[in-house]
Amino acid sequence: MNRVLQPDVHPDAESLNAFVERALPQPERAQIVAHLGGCARCREVVFLAQAAAETDAALVAAVKTELLPAESSRTWWWAAFANWRIALVPAAALATAAGLLIWVQMKSAPPRSDRGTGIASISDAFSGRASGPVSGPGC
Repeated sequence: MNRVLQPDVHPDAESLNAFVERALPQPERAQIVAHLGGCARCREVVFLAQAAAETDAALVAAVKTELLPAESSRTWWWAAFANWRIALVPAAALATAAGLLIWVQMKSAPPRSDRGTGIASISDAFSGRASGPVSGPGC
């Protein structure tokens, strides 16, 4: 015998909730409608579930309207950042890596000394102030 037509057997809460949310297939929906026609208890459950669903929908709508002004008050740069944040993260990582590489290269380079190189040592060599003998053409 059909469960819907039995007087003591009621649809479960999930079925009634799916009925309220209009998520049931047409054959099951027809069975629930037939049962609701003769069962005041299930009609009351469906009525309360519809009231709760409407309250939830009203709360969701209220939250959405409260959030919209907050989103519209954001500045243009926030919107630009939101669009480019996927590219900014790798760019920042690349810049950090480049800076770290330059810092390591600067730290590991030997200190520069001006002894024996540069214009001062060449002019000293020609003026005779060099520490060693200067040999060249005509000396």
